[in-house]
Amino acid sequence: MSQNASGGWWTQPPGGAAQPSGVPLPPSGDGHGEQHRRVAMWVGAALVVVAIVVGVVLVLTNGRTQPADSATTEPAQTSSVPTTGAGTTVDVTSTTTPPTISDPPPTAAPTSVPIATLPSLPGGQPVVVTGGALPTYLASEPVDAAIGMAAPVIDGFDFQGTPMEIDAARQGATLLVFVAHWCPHCNAELPRLIEWMADGGVPDGLRVVLVSTAVSVGSVNYPPGEWLADRGWTASVLVDEGDGDGAPGAAAQAFGASALPYFVVVGADGTVKARVTGERTIEGLAQFVRAALGL
Repeated sequence: MSQNASGGWWTQPPGGAAQPSGVPLPPSGDGHGEQHRRVAMWVGAALVVVAIVVGVVLVLTNGRTQPADSATTEPAQTSSVPTTGAGTTVDVTSTTTPPTISDPPPTAAPTSVPIATLPSLPGGQPVVVTGGALPTYLASEPVDAAIGMAAPVIDGFDFQGTPMEIDAARQGATLLVFVAHWCPHCNAELPRLIEWMADGGVPDGLRVVLVSTAVSVGSVNYPPGEWLADRGWTASVLVDEGDGDGAPGAAAQAFGASALPYFVVVGADGTVKARVTGERTIEGLAQFVRAALGL
């Protein structure tokens, strides 16, 4: 074993050149320069890693600086179905296009949506129609083309946001009464309908469902939920979907509504038994329903 010129210890194997016996010291005079180069190399590598991490974060978040759920605070979500008078009227001449049934917000299926996150529709609640639409009712036609046709199934909500379904084939014979808060004939018919039900005029097994449709924002008796409550209606109400411009909603269109009030009797087999429009006396309403059900 011998000491080399730089102070390191070396071993001399038999018949071979000198080999280091440990980690050799750096050459005299270059120690600090090599250390500086190594430090610079590690600093540079660290900066590259930081840049890569920042780039990946920006790609994954698409440059967002707010949480993804902040979209729920956009102005479009603030025009919920009005329940009070002050500050809830909407200019019906506005050029802004409200949400429609063909343009719903990206939410869960209506039957699973909690009331706090229902889409803001100025004309009502979201409605899903299953099955083909009935032909438009024409009082002038001697024979109603819809008689015997399968009635569409309606899934929607009441004014409290509780899910509702209209499916006579599953729930039994059903009388649907389509009304609008601004319709004078509907206002005249509602007390008769309430009296007919209170006096036991409804045949056994017949379900009566009022459908609030054709909502007109700013018109008389708006909002319709308060209108029905003031009139004393306590039975089932399905809130139709619409734009708030007074046009028939999705459910009314599916059942072929042409005028209001509009009555449709669907049998327990799910087919249309009778349809009629216009005011009915209590006796006339009872006769219409019994004839439709073959009683």
